[in-house]
Amino acid sequence: MRMINKSKALKLAKYVVENYNVSCDVKFSNIEDKALYDFDNNVIKISNTYKFTVSDFITTVLHEVKHVIDITRLGYDKYIKKYNQAGTMAVKSGKDFHDNNRWEIKAEKWAVYQMDTVWYGKEWIK
Repeated sequence: MRMINKSKALKLAKYVVENYNVSCDVKFSNIEDKALYDFDNNVIKISNTYKFTVSDFITTVLHEVKHVIDITRLGYDKYIKKYNQAGTMAVKSGKDFHDNNRWEIKAEKWAVYQMDTVWYGKEWIK
């Protein structure tokens, strides 16, 4: 299992984002999660400390790209409203606001599908 070289990681993340024709910044940040999409500032933030394999890194970036795609498609206000509604419904069901949020689940499934069908097998991922 090859770990990603941080000096190449940002370049790779930007390459992934560009392949989906979305507009957002990408940067490393001191965050607790592996990554997050900062809706308010239109930035995908990636953990400075998390140790990624190449495929895990790409899947993580893809997950955040799905959020960018959704917010672009629906608009900021509508997406935030729907995201918060889904989180509230999860909490009312005794589940976690983030982990059981349908938008998070959709983003993860989409990222895994994209990784399996578009990115897996690329020479530089192995």
